Amino acid sequence: MPSFELRYAPYVWRLLNGVFVVHKPHNKTVLATRRSLLKKLCDELNSMECRPPRELVHISGQLSSGESLKVETRQSFADDPLVVGQRYQPQDFSLSIANNPGFFASGVVVVFMGRMAKSAADFQNGQHLRVYEMKGRFGFATDNCRSDGKIIEKVYEMKGRFGFATDNCRSDGKIIEKSRFKHVTERHIGRVISKIQANHQTLMFKTMGVDLKSQEAYELAAKGMVRPAVRKTTPIIYGIRLTEFSPPDFTVEVECINEFDEFLYQLIHGIALKLRTSAMCTRMRVKRYGPFTTEDSLLMKHWTSEHIIENIEQCKHRLQPHVLQPISAVLSDPTALSDHDIFLDTLKRSGEIIK
Repeated sequence: MPSFELRYAPYVWRLLNGVFVVHKPHNKTVLATRRSLLKKLCDELNSMECRPPRELVHISGQLSSGESLKVETRQSFADDPLVVGQRYQPQDFSLSIANNPGFFASGVVVVFMGRMAKSAADFQNGQHLRVYEMKGRFGFATDNCRSDGKIIEKVYEMKGRFGFATDNCRSDGKIIEKSRFKHVTERHIGRVISKIQANHQTLMFKTMGVDLKSQEAYELAAKGMVRPAVRKTTPIIYGIRLTEFSPPDFTVEVECINEFDEFLYQLIHGIALKLRTSAMCTRMRVKRYGPFTTEDSLLMKHWTSEHIIENIEQCKHRLQPHVLQPISAVLSDPTALSDHDIFLDTLKRSGEIIK
């Protein structure tokens, strides 16, 4: 809880300048989240003590008459809240959001406000690792691979459910397929996701334009995971692991770059297909984006000026110069999945060498 209370709106306005993190709710777009955030801030600022309307200097009289001019101040209707509206309005804020988790997902959203709004593009170009938690369910398939889809057969944290396939690969899709999943074990899932990770680690070097068998690739791999040079590449998974398995539900944690929603939904569906069953994504949550985690994010009930200003102060020490302008292709994130032997491990899993 903030240990201070703010009452004067212009002072609060000057403090709302920096980077902070909010938690986007489930089934809400980033645009709707932005509108809700700005509305809360505007309502709060307008309820505080605002500056008085500016006065208009009015000069009357005629020089030709020889009389002195009369100078007086009058009320300026051009600055009166009753005429022009409330003092603080959403369009007055300069606010940029660095990531777009999508409608179905929830989790970390990094917000740049005020003079820092222009730095959002630099942060995006920094190619920071994203961690997703995705929950799935075996046994069903939907037309959109989500639980809200129509059944036909998400570091992100993704929850899945075996046995169902939907038309959008999510739990909100239409169920289009049901299948058995009794044969699926934790060991089987681990084997499948390890192969997926190995394939993407090979792809990681290909996006850098480096030969997998070269000395340059070995030296890069010895330093850790490498990031692609540009944002517009194929999605790359740096790490994927099973964090929970309670049939038919399961949860995987995915560390990736340049991903998009449909890719992650299809990932849950693809894991199930390799296990000879079906699955849909029941929940997806952004756990981390670069140096910012869910522990830093503000829940909707905390979207107030006091909490945001305090969060800006907490995020200052994490926004080092190398975060906005990376000095190396190597991911320096200490929480990223990395290993000095990743190069040899990649070669073994891809079949380039045999141990």
